[in-house]
Amino acid sequence: MTAGQPPSGTVATDGQLLNDFVEALVHQVIYSRHIYPPTLFEKKNRYGIPVFMSRHPALNSYISHSIKDVDRLVKTGVLNKLFIMILDSNERTLERITLEISQWDVRSANRSPEILITSFRSVLLRAQLCDTKLSEIPPGMSPYQQL
Repeated sequence: MTAGQPPSGTVATDGQLLNDFVEALVHQVIYSRHIYPPTLFEKKNRYGIPVFMSRHPALNSYISHSIKDVDRLVKTGVLNKLFIMILDSNERTLERITLEISQWDVRSANRSPEILITSFRSVLLRAQLCDTKLSEIPPGMSPYQQL
């Protein structure tokens, strides 16, 4: 399954939509903040907008593993905020992006997935602009810049 698009003939659950969205957001933030070279990314369509997603298997695996339980934690009420952290080589926080997951009320049975998708699209569009609003991360500051 690709982010924001369930397999053909199936309907994505809100949990699947949430996990796919968080995955797309992490990829977009890593791309927008120039953590890895832009050549590692390809443009894909998520929620009707272009999003840059990594093509590197190790990075993709790391991201997928890091977010695998997001939907379960949200549905059980354990997680209502998610932080995407950019660290320097000494693991000090350079940037922290806070995602207020509770505002989407993914546990509500009375809300259509389209409402979530509209919210996801809005956040992804803002993530694309983060490199224009934030200072550049100095080269060599992130321990993950070289694969």
